[in-house]
Amino acid sequence: QAFSKHKYGELFRLLGSKRPTLNAPKDKRRWSECFDSLISTSGTGTIGEMLDVLNSQKLFSVPPRVVKRGRELEEALLALHPGEELEDTRKLMEHRALRSVPYAELRALRSYLEDSTVFSTKHSVKGAEFDDVIVLIGRGWTKYDFAKMIAAHAPHSKPELRQAGSFQHSRNLFYVSASRAKHNLALLFVQELSNDAVAVLEDWAGQKNVIPIDFDDTGSPRPLSS
Repeated sequence: QAFSKHKYGELFRLLGSKRPTLNAPKDKRRWSECFDSLISTSGTGTIGEMLDVLNSQKLFSVPPRVVKRGRELEEALLALHPGEELEDTRKLMEHRALRSVPYAELRALRSYLEDSTVFSTKHSVKGAEFDDVIVLIGRGWTKYDFAKMIAAHAPHSKPELRQAGSFQHSRNLFYVSASRAKHNLALLFVQELSNDAVAVLEDWAGQKNVIPIDFDDTGSPRPLSS
């Protein structure tokens, strides 16, 4: 971003280059060509391809650990005989997997962590308001079980279920998430719901507003009927 916005002082500060080699027009061209290549690769390339571009330039240093891990992976791959697979060396396997990830995903992650996307965690939106909200609800945490919490509101459920700590944690976070919308709210459940949970949701939101999602044999969701 610093290069694209012509903030070269900020660029060299980020790179740790206090005195870049800019003694002639050709030096400026080298820097420009380097960053043009990085920008082009970042749009459609993988993290591995970005690392290759970084390692091929001589204008600024790449963190030694990154260079070392890349060299170790390259040497391990060159040592393989035809038909052999890379040994289960965790660090090398992780590095190899990382190289195949589209660089755009890394940029998206950074934007998310800097809170510059339309996505937020359930915890981070407490006190905020938005016109329209979609809440993604799954079973990613052991501390929270929203489907079980909702099912516990069924009339015939055992009262002690609503006294458990996990119920209260899930209920409180569910309330925070579901009360952020000023106009339109949609809850998208990506975990299987029991019949009791579905019945409770139909009671809360109205039966016509609870829409099941069917999946085909490949695991892809079928189009919703109008």
